[in-house]
Formats: sequence, C-alpha cells, structure tokens
Amino acid sequence: MNYLVALALVVALAPTAEGQGLSATAWRMHKGGGPVKLAKAQGYNGDPNAYSVMNIPASHDADWFKAPLDAKGEVFLKESSSVQCRAYADFTYFETKVFVPNNYTVTKMAVQYRNVDDGARAFIFNSKYPEGTKEGNYVPGADLVFKKPSTGDADMRGLIVQGEENRIVIAQFDDCANQNNVQGITISFNGTPVVTNTALPSPLSMMTYSIFGHLRKAGESAANEYYLFPEPNAKFGEIGKIGQGKATKLEVTVRGNGNMILSTTDGRYLSFIPRPPELQQNIPTFKFLAVFTKDAGKAEEFSQMGPTVPVCTGNVKATPNAPCLSAANRTEWMTLQAVNGDKKGLLLRHESYYVGLVSADAWKTPINGASAELYQAVFKGDTSWRFRNEAK
Repeated sequence: MNYLVALALVVALAPTAEGQGLSATAWRMHKGGGPVKLAKAQGYNGDPNAYSVMNIPASHDADWFKAPLDAKGEVFLKESSSVQCRAYADFTYFETKVFVPNNYTVTKMAVQYRNVDDGARAFIFNSKYPEGTKEGNYVPGADLVFKKPSTGDADMRGLIVQGEENRIVIAQFDDCANQNNVQGITISFNGTPVVTNTALPSPLSMMTYSIFGHLRKAGESAANEYYLFPEPNAKFGEIGKIGQGKATKLEVTVRGNGNMILSTTDGRYLSFIPRPPELQQNIPTFKFLAVFTKDAGKAEEFSQMGPTVPVCTGNVKATPNAPCLSAANRTEWMTLQAVNGDKKGLLLRHESYYVGLVSADAWKTPINGASAELYQAVFKGDTSWRFRNEAK
C-alpha cells in the first residue's frame, strides 16, 4: 500500500527532571517470516484480523538488527511490496526497551500513529506480562488502521511496570501491494520527545565536549579535535586517553539485550579498572579508569543517552558559563552510561587527558580553582561526546 505515515509512541508522566533515570534502548528491526496467508480475508486495509497470524520474535532472536534511520535519525523503512491485497499480511517488527523508574507517577501512556501502512499495534513485555500483552489486554483505540482516524488518547498505563525494563514491540503489517512504509518512531515524556538510544554509526570516532575548560567551537577543524584513543605504552597498559592527532575508529556492537560495546577496529575493547592509587590526585572524580583490552569478556556495556548539554532555546546562544547545543548539532552528541555491576549508572567522561566513569553528581564540587558555575556548566558537559561517522 502506498501510504506514508509517522509512528509515534508517547509516554506521558508527571512533571520531573527531564530524562533523569529514564532510558530507552536503540530501535531494532526484524523482518519477520515474510507474507502469511490469512485464514479470513481482510475486511479492509489494516484490519486487526491480521494479528491472528502475527509471530513476534523473541528478543534474543539472531535476526534482529539495528533499525535503519533517515538523515534525521528517525526509523525509516520504504520498500516495494507484492503482497496479495487483503489475502496475506507481511509483518515487520520494531523493538525498544523503556525503563521507567519507581519514583515516577505515571499519569498516562498512549500510543499515537501517523505515517505507517497498513496497520500497527504496540505489544508490551514485562514481569506483569512475560509473554506480552495479548488480545485480552488490548486497549480499544490504540491501533493504527489504514486511513482510519486515530486519536492517540487510549490510556495504556496499566500495562507498564515501573522499576524494570518494559520491552515494547511495534508489530507493523502490510496487507496490500505496492509499497510498505514506516517513518519515525518517537518516544516522548511529558509531551517532549526523548532521544532514544538510537543506533550509532559503526565505525565512529568520539571527540570531547571541552578540554581544560575550553568549549569545543562549532566547525572545529579535525586537527583541533581531542579524540578518545588507546595509549598502548601507558604505565597501566592500553589506557583510554584524550589527545589530538588521527582519530581512532571504534566499532559499535549492539548486543541482544540492546546494550552497546565499543572496540577498536583491530579488536581492543573499551573496559575499566579501579582508579590506581597513584592517580588519586590527578583524577579525583573518577571511580574507574578506561582501558582497552583484547578480552571481549571484559568489554563494558553501555546504554546511550541524550547529551547532558541542554539544547539552546529561542535566540539563546551558548556562552562558557551557559553552554548549549543547537537542535541540529544535538543529533551528533550523546552520553554513554555503564549498565552492569558496580559501574551501573556511571557516565563516561574525560578529565584532562584521562577517561573514566563518573557518577552523575560528581561535578558538584569545583576543582583546580574553577568557579562553581563554570565547573558545573563545562565539566557536566564533559559527559557528552560528539561522534563522527567513520564508515567510508
């Protein structure tokens, strides 16, 4: 069916500090098993009757892959279709995992659809619904149906479990040739779109937000960038450091749980060791120091967050004491948060030339004589990284 529409998942919560403790993994896509013949012909395009032949893949299924994105970073699928009209349904699945902390009061969770053909429905998997929400848990009015009005006001908050990851799968189907289209999946909290942990390009290079308190300027030349790289001859092994020169290319691997690992193109994985005693004074806020190891089992897993640097609003321009990013530049910036063990919740940042993990509130105490305002503005931004697509 040649009808292009946008798909949006909206989660509305009580007012809180935006993004604090909230996370959503990178969107993944699964092509399903191809067109399936329907026992009963569709009464109309997008008829929910099609869900009777749906088969949602398990999260660990090997055929999940990073969802394709357009230039705006939105999920984008546009392909030809030969599906026999209303006699077959061809399913495509999109998956993300949303964590909603216990300290949020959920006032509404709704699913809104605009540009998709021919039908789509959200299914939720959690401890309350380990096999996923079924027909008996379906909220009337929550589906997208081709050319049918959808208000997006159906309240699905009763299906979410707080304090754990909620696996959300969008089951989209095409039931008529000649095209199959999906564009855009947006998660919003309090009506504000939240940047999900969108699939990063691979390989990429990572650059600092600031160095020694000096903000990186827009349009900075490659020669002036400070990159993350492994220093092979360092005293503690291949320490992760910041420096100028040729960018180190890092491969991004998304594991079955949606978390990411980073490795150099010659197979050294980003990992962490407890801060060595002799560096206690040099890097006072770090709990762990970045290293690169050949042992894949020691690779740190990360979830991707939006940048800690806010977006400039209106005609506001960035200043050293009040840095902000343009909406366009924000798509090239992110924060990485460790997700496992005693490193869970710590953010990747640099301090001078060293790289490590730091707690989210570690920048509250100024160091090296910096003013409290400058320290909190600039060093908080040091948990944000600019990334460059090195796939050429």
